[in-house]
Amino acid sequence: MNILFLLKTTFVQDWLSIQRSPQFLGKITIRILTGVSIFFMALYLILIGYFIDVIMRKQFPDINIVKEANKYLIIVLLLLLILRIFFEKLPQADFHFFLCLPISKKDIIISYIIRLLGKKLNIIPYFVLIPFWFKNIFFAYSITASLYWLLGSVILSFCFALLGLLMKFIFFEFKWFLGLLVGLVVFTIFIDYSSALDIIKAASTLYFDSLLQSSTFVVFASIIVSIPFIFFTYKALYKMLYLDYD
Repeated sequence: MNILFLLKTTFVQDWLSIQRSPQFLGKITIRILTGVSIFFMALYLILIGYFIDVIMRKQFPDINIVKEANKYLIIVLLLLLILRIFFEKLPQADFHFFLCLPISKKDIIISYIIRLLGKKLNIIPYFVLIPFWFKNIFFAYSITASLYWLLGSVILSFCFALLGLLMKFIFFEFKWFLGLLVGLVVFTIFIDYSSALDIIKAASTLYFDSLLQSSTFVVFASIIVSIPFIFFTYKALYKMLYLDYD
């Protein structure tokens, strides 16, 4: 119940900050225009996801669209991870006004992780992915295989979202780590870029092809791998939100 209260109160606070603002009309107009823009962008992405197989087959008639998608999905998630690192904000001030309430710190952190799932960079890819899945996988494979593929993509996306938050926390706490990461990326690009890319493609293909073969082991392994991400994110948020100071 506390988690639901936190989520509800967060949305109410967001609305009240607009309603009580001296620029209320301007802010509500911006919200409406933003909502309309998001609607059309979502519609555009849905159409891309649904017709991407037609577009690709015009250029490459012999292409297996599902195999190609499986090959590049982890690369797409890595690109989104880079965007998360640079554009998503650290959450230090999001829940400080809850700390004076008799609500457990655990509930505060869990509610933030749930909100993390609703971030734009977590939702936008599914406007493309779900129409693609429905058209090219749902009817072509068994129910179990198609649902495993979708569930696996959700778990993997969730892990990357948590990883993005963890990396921002590490950059915030240890400035040198950013330089180390940039140096590692530059070294990889100049030394053996193609091999690194091939390894990522092979891993992506192996993971998603296994899901399409109804591999329950891969699904459970994905869930087990996500547990350390959740644990370390919990610990990072506990420190990031200064909940370790009573």
